Amino acid sequence: MYEKIVYDFVGTSGCGKTTIMKDITHIFEELGRSVNIVESSSRTMLKQFDLQLYDKTSDFTQCFISLLNWTDILESIQNYDVTLCTDLGVRSLAYTMYSPNNAEVTLHAHRKMVQFFASTLFSAKVLPIWVYLPLEIPMDINPEDEHRGYVKLSEHEKVCGLVRYVLQSLHLPHYILTGDFDERIDKMGELIYRLDASLNRSTHVGGQVL
Repeated sequence: MYEKIVYDFVGTSGCGKTTIMKDITHIFEELGRSVNIVESSSRTMLKQFDLQLYDKTSDFTQCFISLLNWTDILESIQNYDVTLCTDLGVRSLAYTMYSPNNAEVTLHAHRKMVQFFASTLFSAKVLPIWVYLPLEIPMDINPEDEHRGYVKLSEHEKVCGLVRYVLQSLHLPHYILTGDFDERIDKMGELIYRLDASLNRSTHVGGQVL
């Protein structure tokens, strides 16, 4: 039986990941599960160092941001029953693939980390669940961040496609959360209750559409 669960919400920037995480925390609390949201360190880095969204960053910057994210997530898993996050490796690998300036060794390292999180070693006590949010709803762009984060929809679509590619090519167990915002919240609630009710025997198949 799994002792911990980590939900990783993946998709392009502005697709509603953080908003959904905040709107479902009460469900876990009602179930008596301690829950924690791990915000991506990328947001802090973007503002502090004025980096561009999907920036053609150096290998060091990409690896450093990823390390910060994974450290925060692992710490949360230690202290809470449920961790909600946005970078259990999938998005950082997609961003690394998107940037032409990242070397193959950086791609390889990020790919290995995703495989670790999906491995039986990691999942012996922790159930990782990737939730993919395709671009179906209006994107949420913070006006304050437009100068560093506003890019064309076509670029967001490329990143979104890379996220989907990572999930499929590495055969990661994931759910595809479709519909408008309210439908996505309702479907997440159904998923959470279903998994909580049958946690010790539940299995999920990659690419299941909710």
